[in-house]
Amino acid sequence: MVKDLSSGKAVIWRIWIWAAARWRSGGSKLRGKIARDEMERAEEEKGIEQRTAREREDAEGGEGESEGWIDRGGEKKKTSCFSVLGSIAMSNLTLVFEMEDRVGEGSFGSVWRATDKRDLETVAIKFLKDHITSWEQCMNMIEIKSLLNLGHHPNIVHLKDVFMENNNAYLIFENMDCSLLHLMKRRFPIFFQEKEVRHYMFQLLMGLAYMHRQGYVHRDLKPDNALVDFDGLHVKIADLGMAREVSESSPTGGCRICDD
Repeated sequence: MVKDLSSGKAVIWRIWIWAAARWRSGGSKLRGKIARDEMERAEEEKGIEQRTAREREDAEGGEGESEGWIDRGGEKKKTSCFSVLGSIAMSNLTLVFEMEDRVGEGSFGSVWRATDKRDLETVAIKFLKDHITSWEQCMNMIEIKSLLNLGHHPNIVHLKDVFMENNNAYLIFENMDCSLLHLMKRRFPIFFQEKEVRHYMFQLLMGLAYMHRQGYVHRDLKPDNALVDFDGLHVKIADLGMAREVSESSPTGGCRICDD
């Protein structure tokens, strides 16, 4: 009887030791999991703080993380792009620009009039539908590449900046009143006088001649792609999405994205 009791106590003692060891092991795992959760939460909070600081810096005109082009006052120079591919939500474009109204739409995308909050300048933002996977591909699009290579001319619409967000390109242009086609419709049934036609045609031909000297053909010039300013005196060539370099093999082929 005594022997049985001793044996039972030994078994209970071994069970207790085993249970204590399992408890310590489980507690260690639990503490490890808590520590990992705390580290992950700290990393997440750090990431949020960094994104918030970057967005605030972008809104104040600070530098982003991707290189781009900006053209102000006719001078083209390298600077930082507003955003990085996929890193900032589309809604954050409104941190820099106050969207006003849609002024145009087509197969390419849409055009909106907006106000730059940094200097209160009114601009036109062209939203392109093309799916872009890299900044290099964005800068190689025909319209962007052509305007950057052409530089500044008084009869070619002025590209001020290029943004890229969420696999889309956004072109920031100087603000113009309307297209020549829209102006004709607005004035109907009053037609342009001969001197007005000569005035507009002279400016369009000046812009075309400059493009040809630089080695580019427009290939889609029409009243809807000629923009008039608010005083109705100046007209500028726009929409170079079909433009082509004369030096290329075929002046009639090609696509919206060039292949170097």
